[in-house]
Amino acid sequence: MRLGTLPYLNVKPLTYGLERGDYGVGLVSAPPAKLAEMLSANQIAAAPVSSFATFLHPEWTVCPGICIASKGAVDSVLMLTRMDIGKIKTVAVDDGSLSGASMVRIILSELYRAEPSFERVQLGTVEQTLKTHDAVMLIGDPAFTCNKDGLNVLDLGESWRRLTGLPAVFALWAGPGIDEKLECILHKSREAGMAALEEIAKNHCSIIGEPFERCLNYLKKTIHFDLGEEERESLETFRAKAIEHGLLHG
Repeated sequence: MRLGTLPYLNVKPLTYGLERGDYGVGLVSAPPAKLAEMLSANQIAAAPVSSFATFLHPEWTVCPGICIASKGAVDSVLMLTRMDIGKIKTVAVDDGSLSGASMVRIILSELYRAEPSFERVQLGTVEQTLKTHDAVMLIGDPAFTCNKDGLNVLDLGESWRRLTGLPAVFALWAGPGIDEKLECILHKSREAGMAALEEIAKNHCSIIGEPFERCLNYLKKTIHFDLGEEERESLETFRAKAIEHGLLHG
């Protein structure tokens, strides 16, 4: 069996046991949009994918009880701009930000009355991208580590909470190959990861060049991995708003 994974810090607690080889599962690392393609082609059984991707693919099974979410500011799903947020006209995004790009459209429309155009590009540095676009969307480690000095930062976790009063759910384990056996494996892998957050933070902080304490605080306090009642309500709210804004067919 092969599963997809992402190279980001926020995924590591979910894949900790899998990466140790505890369950005899092969892992393929790829960007979120590529993982979605591989799932559609049945090249992998499951992957941690954008929550929005699960709206687009109702045929996939979602692993219950597991997600990547935040109850407030998330620090790793951001829109950055030098301008007043309500005045932006163009936003650069990459193929990885399915949930982020859809969520930020809703937030900009409902909180800022802004309706910018979105362009999928090969992102360079924030400074380079802001020479050609009013704003840039970043997710994962690039958002967590980028220099934000002098920029207006729209944190999607914080903004979604402000808009809906609910947690922001960014990713779910989903795919065509999820059955009871795989669900059990995924939960065991997460349990192993939650017991090893200090080790995960120590290993990853040197890779991304961030202090150990910041990485550990991010894993322990900023994000969480439990798909509970509030998170399920948030997903339904996200789906309904995506339909309302023409981002998804009902």
